[in-house]
Amino acid sequence: MSLFERASSEEEIIAARHEIRERLRHADPSDIHAALSTISLAPGAVQGISALQERGISTVIVSLTFTVAVAYFAERLRIDAHIATDPDARGGGIRHVFASTKPALLAEHAKSLGIGAAHIAAVGDSPADVPMLRSVRASFYVGTGPPPGFAPTWHLPSAAIDQIARLIIERDTRIRQQGQ
Repeated sequence: MSLFERASSEEEIIAARHEIRERLRHADPSDIHAALSTISLAPGAVQGISALQERGISTVIVSLTFTVAVAYFAERLRIDAHIATDPDARGGGIRHVFASTKPALLAEHAKSLGIGAAHIAAVGDSPADVPMLRSVRASFYVGTGPPPGFAPTWHLPSAAIDQIARLIIERDTRIRQQGQ
């Protein structure tokens, strides 16, 4: 993990991911899940995701993290889909997710659901989320301060997910009423 945390280039990240992948191959999935279960969910996550789904709004996690962790939280929150670094991609390689690939991966997923750009909202908390946040119509930045040169649609430091969900629902209602 220290190698991964120090990585700054995509090449360094790839090298760190290969090392982590080797360790994960030998880990018992129940041990991984037990460790993940100790991580607290974001405030309002369960309520916010439920509110979005009750309105028919699809939810997806797009993360740099390995699929095993992202899938765990997606299942725990009943998220519709997840996109993450996949250490078991076809051919034995790793399908990497980087900050630079998040926009295309999210757009591809939205297209597969028949969702246009006007109906995409994204939430992020770090500079690695900025390329994705720039690519959507409504961006929510919940980090302490947006990175220089980035102005999100909403800057809500440490906002609860249910608060963000209410804003997304209000926006979705306005778009539907306008017939867009």
